[in-house]
Amino acid sequence: MYTFYTDKNEDFKCQIDIEGADINDINTRLVFKNSNMNLMFEGQVDSSGNCVIPVTKFKNILKEQTSGDVQLEVIAEDTFFIPWEDTYEIKTSKKVTVEVLSNENKSINENKVKVKVARPIKEEEIIEDEIIIENDLIHLEKHSKIIAKLLAKKGIDFSNLMENEKLIGKIIKGYKNKLDIKFPSTQLLKETLIHLK
Repeated sequence: MYTFYTDKNEDFKCQIDIEGADINDINTRLVFKNSNMNLMFEGQVDSSGNCVIPVTKFKNILKEQTSGDVQLEVIAEDTFFIPWEDTYEIKTSKKVTVEVLSNENKSINENKVKVKVARPIKEEEIIEDEIIIENDLIHLEKHSKIIAKLLAKKGIDFSNLMENEKLIGKIIKGYKNKLDIKFPSTQLLKETLIHLK
């Protein structure tokens, strides 16, 4: 589940890789659906496939604790894809609490909840964030480049391969299962090491 805020603008970011289509002809949008309304935010994709969709604060649009479904829609030339979808919840990042102690002595306490801009990334979220849209099978080299990115996001490089052996195995296994990859894990690992910095 993703969290968006009533009082804070946020950028939804992902990586899009499309073969057989011009990157300049790709349109992306993030669509929020709930029982009352649908909202759509449009984004841009740069020449490296980095997609950024600005999501404005939801104040006066959606109330706190509203939830529903969110999906990424991609239009590549004349083809429409929904490569990713999840649930969302609307929250407020700042709250004020008032506590009255007694009639004689009144005090007001203000508590500001600090919210980190970058939320912690779970292993399975990282895999879902690497959005791949293709009609043909992805080649081993392309898979290994994506896995190398996943490892880098976890802070894994040549200097700490041995300490992270189990985590590397989990990431490769999760990636293979998510995308139903038939390449052997050892072959994927060997090719990934070529692209790991």
